[in-house]
Amino acid sequence: MGAGFRATESGTPPGYPISLSPSIRTDRLYNAFFQDEISLASDLWLTVGSKIEHNAYTGFEYEPSVRVAWTPTNRHTLWASASRAIRQPTRGETGVSVELAEFPLDPYTLLTTRLHGNPHFQSEELRDVEIGYRAQWTTRLSFDGDAFLSYYRHLQTLEVQPQMVNATSLPVRIEIPLIYGNLGRATNYGAEVSLAWAATPRWRIATGYAWLHTNPGLEPGSTDQLSRDLLLDSPEHSFQIRSTVNVGHGLEWGQTLYWTARLPDGASPNHARLDSRLAWRLGERTEISIVGQNLLRPRFLEYSDTFQILGAQVQRSVFGKITWTF
Repeated sequence: MGAGFRATESGTPPGYPISLSPSIRTDRLYNAFFQDEISLASDLWLTVGSKIEHNAYTGFEYEPSVRVAWTPTNRHTLWASASRAIRQPTRGETGVSVELAEFPLDPYTLLTTRLHGNPHFQSEELRDVEIGYRAQWTTRLSFDGDAFLSYYRHLQTLEVQPQMVNATSLPVRIEIPLIYGNLGRATNYGAEVSLAWAATPRWRIATGYAWLHTNPGLEPGSTDQLSRDLLLDSPEHSFQIRSTVNVGHGLEWGQTLYWTARLPDGASPNHARLDSRLAWRLGERTEISIVGQNLLRPRFLEYSDTFQILGAQVQRSVFGKITWTF
């Protein structure tokens, strides 16, 4: 068991196109957790626990979990779990005010779109169930697989509000207000499998595959036009294979190849990515490494941005690192 406390002060000075209400705010987060592992039999274990917190936006929240594991032999484990998790609101979702766009309709009329925070924004909620199987088939070969079903509720949406007209001066301003809401939902399911093989005492290979099906939706009465498309911004299939070779004399060379399927919304095509890492360990405390990421191409678009206007591209990079542990 344990407990924690965090205080965060944030604010925006005047003169910027974005403002927060109140302009300066201190948020306090109190949390506690407990977990107990109970032996029901020599080969059956039950783990129960929960995290309890009090945040500045929605008050008390709880995140319980329960897990059961059965090990009929020391090489095989079957397990199942159920849990609840939340994402608490942010300052932006509760108190932001920012102009997103401005268009002239004619010399005397402007059309603007402004995003407003919602002081009654709720926490987003996930309820998840999983089952899995883990096996050490041989001294060199192990397998891990699981399937999951996830229910998301109170997801963030952008709700269109009635138009507001300000005709006290020219140009006349017609504002289309947007406000954060909690009218999104989704039911996702999928599976993951991984295989690890010690090909030789010096060479290890690990592969993994993940399948994800997303089924987003909106609650009745929602006027949102963007959030459902953003929930589709996750690949349905992804695969990776990782190779690690112990060259000797403290030198290790690792390479990882990733493959990601085309995003369902078409924002990014399927693509491959290759990372490589060469590390030299000096004793037990120091390691020097050089890492190359995204080596197959100069840059590529992995995801679009929030409003699907312009997404940042992932670029090829090489860097060195020195790690000292104590």
